Amino acid sequence: MPNNVARTTAMHPPSIDALLKSSAFAPLVMRYGRMVVRNILREMNQQRSEVGHFVGHDALLASATERLDRSIGSGAVRVFNMTGVLLHSNLGRAVLDADTSAAIVREASGHVALEVSARTGKRGNRESAAAAAICALTGSEAATLVNNNAAAVMLMLAALKSGARNQVIVSRGELVEIGGSFRLPDIMRAANVKLIEVGTTNVTRPSDYLEAINARTAAILKVHTSNYAVRGHTSASSLRALRPIAEDKGVPLCMDAGSGCLTDMTKFGLPKEPHVSEAIKHGARLVTFSGDKLLGSVQAGFLIGDKSLIARINRHPMKRSLRLDKIRLALLVETLKAYQSPQTLSRRVPLFRALARSHAELEASAAKVCETLTPVLDAGHSCRTVHAMCEMGSGSMPGVTLESRAVEIQAPSQAALKRFDVKLRSLPTPVLGRIHAGTLLLDLRAIDDLPRLLANLRELAGT
Repeated sequence: MPNNVARTTAMHPPSIDALLKSSAFAPLVMRYGRMVVRNILREMNQQRSEVGHFVGHDALLASATERLDRSIGSGAVRVFNMTGVLLHSNLGRAVLDADTSAAIVREASGHVALEVSARTGKRGNRESAAAAAICALTGSEAATLVNNNAAAVMLMLAALKSGARNQVIVSRGELVEIGGSFRLPDIMRAANVKLIEVGTTNVTRPSDYLEAINARTAAILKVHTSNYAVRGHTSASSLRALRPIAEDKGVPLCMDAGSGCLTDMTKFGLPKEPHVSEAIKHGARLVTFSGDKLLGSVQAGFLIGDKSLIARINRHPMKRSLRLDKIRLALLVETLKAYQSPQTLSRRVPLFRALARSHAELEASAAKVCETLTPVLDAGHSCRTVHAMCEMGSGSMPGVTLESRAVEIQAPSQAALKRFDVKLRSLPTPVLGRIHAGTLLLDLRAIDDLPRLLANLRELAGT
């Protein structure tokens, strides 16, 4: 800390301006911004005056850091995800390819031909490239995009509602909570449609839907229960079974496909997951799904299906408030281009690079991490490579695990283990693992830059 700050005393505390200019507070200012740090220091200064004492400068910095982390969080800080959850909602879900992202941000940082043709000078549609790509992959007539799948479902239902036709039929076994306490019935209320529940939690038959249809029915909605599984005596009505009922009654059959699978997951040693195109093939006139889960891209919500219904959705007043910006659209297009073959998918989309890693590669990576950690471990700690199981996460493929490799950290006590966990999370690039059965596991499946991870872990030597 500069001398003019260091020489201050409890009688003459440093000014907030001096603290903000000091080298000690520079990382805090860089992370949160000068105005935010200034406000927290003013708040702390007022509290000091009230209690009549002044904390030391180191304690002041520590207290300011703790308050900001607690009240705001660390923000979009790059971390190493070694939790064993590939699509971790709290860590931004799908990882983006670094080279592709950097190139797109460079291009999109200036003016771009977003809604105009650079060749003809005529007005265009910002979604045209992404829509064409997703239609080619799914066989749908038309497509449109919004900022997430919950928004896609809400917009779809709001657009289908017409006058007295405001009822949407859903199986009781498909009334999902999508995370963060957001539930399908809440989304339906926001869309101003009335939920008509049919069947039971575990069994819903086609006849249940048929009996519920009346003059006020706006749609039948099927929901892929991608974030949980019901086992035992269960029976759900398929799109194939509902198609003739919906067509006979003139009611749109819709599908929320959830995680948005666009490839054969069995190629990566995982169970079959319904492909979005299957919903179109089996009779859904509208299908919604996410962009940042199994599709492996940025947060977005896709709506695909009949040209007439997509046009109706695009005319809805709510559509403009939910549209995507230029950078996310460009990133989605690049991700969708990678789906042209399994080879490009595994090479250009980090989620599928992670799924394609061999056991031998994971074993070698874990060994290097263990070798790097051993010299910098605290006294009484040890590490070794172990077999581990990772999961997809973010409500995708519930109950499904994939074999992986991890580094297992053992410590003399749980308190010591937690202190070491804090050290890892305090590194220049925080390392996030998971504590399991009295040990700390660092899973290698999601690591896309091993040299950078190893360099980061060597920083433990100075802590």
